[in-house]
Amino acid sequence: MSDIEFVLAECLTAIEKQQDTIEGCLARHPDLAGELEPLLRLAAEVRAVPAVEPSPIFQQAAVPRLLNLIRAREAARVAPAPVAPASLWQRLRSWRPSRTLLMRVVLALLVVALLSGGSVATAQSLPDSPLYPVKRAAEQVSLNLTLTEIQRAKRLLDFTDERVREMIVAARLNKPLAAERALRDYEGALLLAGAKLQREWAAGRDVRPVMKALMLRLDKQQAALEKALPQTPPRSKVALIQALVVSRRAQERAAEFLQNNP
Repeated sequence: MSDIEFVLAECLTAIEKQQDTIEGCLARHPDLAGELEPLLRLAAEVRAVPAVEPSPIFQQAAVPRLLNLIRAREAARVAPAPVAPASLWQRLRSWRPSRTLLMRVVLALLVVALLSGGSVATAQSLPDSPLYPVKRAAEQVSLNLTLTEIQRAKRLLDFTDERVREMIVAARLNKPLAAERALRDYEGALLLAGAKLQREWAAGRDVRPVMKALMLRLDKQQAALEKALPQTPPRSKVALIQALVVSRRAQERAAEFLQNNP
């Protein structure tokens, strides 16, 4: 297993079910241990929050909740072999698009189709909707087509806005399991975006503008969550409360980073 997102989701689910430990997950994935350990430790810290009063339904919701979409690895590119000069017409007649290029075109068209104004039902779907996997697949495609790690981190942070919207709508409709699914995906997107930004900073790239934008984004998300709480049925409030805790912890880490790196 080489996909960090899938392994992270698998480990977080196993740890939450008390079927494994951080050390056990690292031992099972030694090739990813260096990247996986800080994410698991950070997730454990985020989840060590003051006790709330979850409903029985919430407590029994032990299904894989985080990052269900597996990011496909793009095939290694092979440099084309030298060819003899040919006329433009000959080159056009003999040109055959590579499989990778065709996949990129198809995926790009899929993103446009799914995220356009004509796909309102898909864009507005909730985690318990049949169209939700299509929506998440479109997000994953757009992430895969993003060129740099900083841009990918920004895309992941864009997705957190949608996860908050899903949480609020699901909670107001008294769908605690759907709200919980959105919560876990929200937490996962923040963790992965933070990990990407930390790696870029370590590589000498300036991520402070993204961190400052993240602070403002989290402020708006917290305001939306707080506004939604009074109109939310009691058993669905837990996801919103936990989302506020996750968001505030992320904001504290971003503020600490900016303070240490003015």
